[in-house]
Amino acid sequence: ERRLQAACVAVKVCLETHVAREEAELWPLFEKHFTSGEQGRLVGLIIGRTGAEVLQSMLSWQRKALTEEEKAAMIGSMRDASRNTRFASWLETWWSSEEQTERKDGTGDKTGDKTAATDPL
Repeated sequence: ERRLQAACVAVKVCLETHVAREEAELWPLFEKHFTSGEQGRLVGLIIGRTGAEVLQSMLSWQRKALTEEEKAAMIGSMRDASRNTRFASWLETWWSSEEQTERKDGTGDKTGDKTAATDPL
């Protein structure tokens, strides 16, 4: 059990480092060299090539970690990037279902306090 926990912590640290580096180094280049329209199409292509299972896992994780304002910005960007696609339909259905579950269970982060999310590590 301890080895598994240590491995999970190592993966978490590696992923956080990777994402932070992407945001610091690649995102400014992405914004500099591509128009907003091109950015939207590229993000749409990336999302379109990502399996539903991976997206569900990623989105569930983000829903728990983000404030309401951050969630709204994230879903807005995804809606813009996927407009008029089957993914947009899937996203709306899934997102609505998650919101209903949060309201029913009282697990939504209504205060914007990120510490309300449970971190398994």
